Amino acid sequence: MRTAFSTTTSVPPVERSAEIPYVRSWLKAHGFEVLDCPYDFSGQGDALVCGRRLFVGHGQRTDFRVPGLLGELYGFEVVPLRVSSERCYHLDLAVGVIGPDTVAWCLEALDRPSVAVLRSLDVDVIEVSVEESARFALNLVSDGRTVTMTRGAPELAASSANAG
Repeated sequence: MRTAFSTTTSVPPVERSAEIPYVRSWLKAHGFEVLDCPYDFSGQGDALVCGRRLFVGHGQRTDFRVPGLLGELYGFEVVPLRVSSERCYHLDLAVGVIGPDTVAWCLEALDRPSVAVLRSLDVDVIEVSVEESARFALNLVSDGRTVTMTRGAPELAASSANAG
């Protein structure tokens, strides 16, 4: 059985609240066991797969205890990262996974211990400016070959193309 982790303990933004019952229903209809998180968890925006690792953001919308729960549930090497910028309410506004060995990030959006952790990992890093980050540059999707991102991130687009 495949498992999905529900975010029902958090109060979602009003404009997103109608999605919850629909998504739960769809997941159950497609063979997922839906587990309710006992702590605030913002969901996909705070959980990014990077190779064998799972980057889990906490600090604004996700409780600091969630990374450990996700590690136990899914078996990834969990890398907790604290988002410290008020503007970056999700991890995927501060960090973008380009591929299993390449990460883009905005240094100013994370606390110092999280910056140190990311620097210690064996991944290539593309630094993104605060200005491009504010234009949602890191809120991207990548399959490891193709990166889909906002047009407002020409520097990140050039850097990720050069990275291969």
